[in-house]
Amino acid sequence: MELLSIELRYLRYFVALAEELNFRRAAERLHLSPPALSMQIKKLEGLLDIQLFERDTTKVRLTTTGEVLLPEARALLQQVQELVVATKDAAEGNQGRLRIGFPGRFSHSFIPATVKAFRECYPKVDINLADLNIETEQPKAVEEGRIHVGFVFDTQLRHMSGVDHLLVADVPIWAFMG
Repeated sequence: MELLSIELRYLRYFVALAEELNFRRAAERLHLSPPALSMQIKKLEGLLDIQLFERDTTKVRLTTTGEVLLPEARALLQQVQELVVATKDAAEGNQGRLRIGFPGRFSHSFIPATVKAFRECYPKVDINLADLNIETEQPKAVEEGRIHVGFVFDTQLRHMSGVDHLLVADVPIWAFMG
């Protein structure tokens, strides 16, 4: 048996019929005609080379083999649904991993609040903080893809090209003399 020849739709049809135990109700649920559903179930049984249902003119029952397949088919269809949701979440930026260069003491004023706000909006995204020197290590780490977000002073930003940036802290610096 070639595994790739079993399409997910066959499993959806099988589960619907197994739950309804009635071709007409299962076909309505699937938006098919009863003869089309019957043909698809026969194709699945042919691919597996087993009988999944006992049929007579008044009843449809699962065979022992069908009873074994039912929870496995349900689990596989659930996994596929979870795969679709996770993939869409990742594509929309709602899931995945965000690696941030942590610029040491400089960031104590804004990193905790920023991370908390981000987690409220994107709870499925894992955040990893890497303690990297703001002047030398972070620009290189972004360039090499080791982190997604880094911090630099505006004097360094002038020497960087092809990066998006925004101001996250406008810190006044005081000069003093003795």
